Amino acid sequence: MWYVVVWPQGCILAPALLCCAIDWLIRHCSGCFGVDVGNFHLTDTNYADDAVFFTDDPTKWDYVFRNFEASAGVMGLRTNWHKTKI
Repeated sequence: MWYVVVWPQGCILAPALLCCAIDWLIRHCSGCFGVDVGNFHLTDTNYADDAVFFTDDPTKWDYVFRNFEASAGVMGLRTNWHKTKI
C-alpha cells in the first residue's frame, strides 16, 4: 500500500523532510561522487530545497547527474535543470 503525503508550502517540516529525501538519494548514489578531505569523504551539502554535490573529476558530472536523476525519479522528484549550475 502506498501513501501520498503533501506538505503545504511554508510547513516547518518541509525542509527537514526534503533533507531526509536528499540524504536517501545521496546514500543511494554513493560511490559516484564526493571528495576526500583529510580523513573525511564529503559528498554534498544541502539546505531546504538546494543541494551542492562535490566531485574531484569534472568529467564525472554527466554520470553524477544521470545517476541522481534516475534515483530521484524513484521518489517522484525532478531536477530543475534551468536552475542547475556546475
